[in-house]
Amino acid sequence: MYDDNFTTDPEEFQKIKELQIEKEKILFLALCSESDSKLILNEEKMTVRDFERITYLLQQLGLHNYCAAFGIRHSDLLKELGKQIEYDILNDTADADTEMFLRKHWDDAFLSQLPKGKIRTYLKKLFE
Repeated sequence: MYDDNFTTDPEEFQKIKELQIEKEKILFLALCSESDSKLILNEEKMTVRDFERITYLLQQLGLHNYCAAFGIRHSDLLKELGKQIEYDILNDTADADTEMFLRKHWDDAFLSQLPKGKIRTYLKKLFE
């Protein structure tokens, strides 16, 4: 089977990659809350915790291309998150139970804002 998107041209490959990133971004914007949309569209200031949560949700949804681009775009927040994680590890203040509880809360909050029905039912499977 021939794939029309296959290319060895670096410029063409970059265009295809950018298109995939944009598609994933649009999909996430269609699914996420209004407040997350405002953060992503730079209508509101994003905190490190917002960045961590949105990155986590992108990973859960399998939107890996956009997740990587999102991290690069917000490299300042990524660096700050890295510093926080490093501090927690070095000072033995990391708490796995608290982090798991937080992620469960993020899952529940994301899923609960989706319309009831097929979308919520199927996306819930990605969070299990």
